[in-house]
Amino acid sequence: MLRGIILASLILLCRGYINHRLQNMFNELRQSKFLPEAKSASSGGGAPRYAGPQPRPYARPGRWLPAAPNFDIAAGVESGSGEQHPQPYPHPHPQPFRHPYLHPQPRRHPYLHPHPQPRRHPYLHPHPQPRRHPYLHPHPQPRRQAEDDETSEESNFNNTYFCPMPGMAQEGATLAQESEYPWIARVVHTPPSSTVMAPLICTAAVISSRILITAAKCIATAKANYTTVLIRTIKLAVKTFVFPAEPSKQMFDDVGFIITWHNGSAINVNDFKNITLTSRIRVNDNSFNFFEEWAIKNSTIVGFIASEESPGTHKLYKLENMHASNRVCNEIYPTVRNSNDYWAPCVHSCGPEEHNMNSETCRRYLLGLGHMVVDEQTNELIGIVTWTCANSDRDRLSRQGLPMPLGLAVPNKKTSDKDRNCSINVRDDSTKRSNLTFGYYRTLCVNLY
Repeated sequence: MLRGIILASLILLCRGYINHRLQNMFNELRQSKFLPEAKSASSGGGAPRYAGPQPRPYARPGRWLPAAPNFDIAAGVESGSGEQHPQPYPHPHPQPFRHPYLHPQPRRHPYLHPHPQPRRHPYLHPHPQPRRHPYLHPHPQPRRQAEDDETSEESNFNNTYFCPMPGMAQEGATLAQESEYPWIARVVHTPPSSTVMAPLICTAAVISSRILITAAKCIATAKANYTTVLIRTIKLAVKTFVFPAEPSKQMFDDVGFIITWHNGSAINVNDFKNITLTSRIRVNDNSFNFFEEWAIKNSTIVGFIASEESPGTHKLYKLENMHASNRVCNEIYPTVRNSNDYWAPCVHSCGPEEHNMNSETCRRYLLGLGHMVVDEQTNELIGIVTWTCANSDRDRLSRQGLPMPLGLAVPNKKTSDKDRNCSINVRDDSTKRSNLTFGYYRTLCVNLY
């Protein structure tokens, strides 16, 4: 009710203001257009008197103020009063009065130039050039070798974030025996003297006598003297860790090495079988086109998972028929269209096309840091799981149980070879624990980098 009253009052005020302005404009127009005729000062003649409005001295053109009525210009005296007034300042070049609202200037069309120019078509150049096909160079160059292409096409991950592993979980994986994979090992962050082997931090693999390989993220925050390696039922104390000399962004493509001490049990650690690292060569450490050429569709991922009820109980799982390529991550993870933000080695239970169709095959997963990806045809280690995004229980539930791909670190970097040689130097050193000093192992690898 109050709002309606206020609105009605505003409307009435606006109408009154508009009527007042229109009335003033109408009076000015009538005075400027219909001036009364001049009359003489007396019946016998004299200077003419004007009853219309007089210009104010120094006023702007087009602005008029009414002067005193019956003002005698010649005498400077108002008739009937006898009061003397100063004579207005005369303009040296008087101009005829032009009403501000009625200006008799000719209108020019905004689109017609006084000097028209010939129109040029925006798509037709006056001097047309021969069209060049974007894919066909007029002077074709010979194709460079694969090494040159690999070196020039380095990956750029400035807009990429490689998320940490959310935890350990599986769906659709099957239990495996450690005898099937005799090189598999567990890394537990507890001293060998502990009775409960927990917590399990990652999976590792034996690649040489007393040397194991795993994800660099696994041992980045661990302490060597507080870590135990379990190979079946054998406990091995850790001598030291070897981290990557040139780490990648968030260690997504980095592997670490674990060197153990001699074991005093009846089983010799040299009897453990080793897994063979991939023999395929990477030309450039910052390019991953080589992995897309592999596009392995029959790989297997193997790794340990700790039981939630009993953290000291570890079970070995395997997931077969995995798809490993660069397209798995680059096309499934949300990125800018046609970008290479996630053009990196990955593994998934299906290809990108099946994932977009929400296939049941894609709902299988095996999560865990350091899980090993093995090529079934060559029995070579082709990658170690290091990262994944949006794979927590809550994220998978939001997608009706559909998991996301797993990122891999391929153990064929040139810097990884230097790290492995450093591990060999540390393993072969016979210095006793009691004689070790801070930074001693680092001096054994100075000549390698």
